[in-house]
Amino acid sequence: MIIAETKRLILRELTPDDAPALFTINSGAQVMRFMGAPPNSVEVERRNIEAHIQNSYRPHGFGLWAVVHKDTGDIIGRCGLLRFEFDGKPQTEISYLLSRHHWGMGYATEAGAEVVRIGFDNLAIDRLLALILPANSASARVAERLGFRVEGAMEYKQFGVVDLYAKYRVDAALNDGNT
Repeated sequence: MIIAETKRLILRELTPDDAPALFTINSGAQVMRFMGAPPNSVEVERRNIEAHIQNSYRPHGFGLWAVVHKDTGDIIGRCGLLRFEFDGKPQTEISYLLSRHHWGMGYATEAGAEVVRIGFDNLAIDRLLALILPANSASARVAERLGFRVEGAMEYKQFGVVDLYAKYRVDAALNDGNT
């Protein structure tokens, strides 16, 4: 199912058939440098997608979506929203990952801006977070272009201390009114 379209991209739900394309993207050492261990086979990627559909799309109505280049029809990455618990409260994180060949072209910012809009306008989420390892300056730049600001740091899973970026719906509405 198509979630949204931008000038150059389509965001759509992932399907198990996307496993080969995502496995190829996630096999890049540079791509996964800040994301953890890649899946070790297409079949593991397929199972990860199936689990994501069950654990994100079904209960929350959102999750990570395939980022498809309109001109080629190729999956160039994934971007979306993830739920997690922090301090005993549900939180929503924006996440983006693109193939190495598509870095530096503005695709992460383009997809991320649409995901932020969906989070605030369609899902009425009040605060979105971006959890970014301090050494991941490219991801931090994308978050900042999207209007996220550093709010602190936190321990997160196996990653250790990450910078906690936040953007609030009320701030987004105020900024929209000033343009």
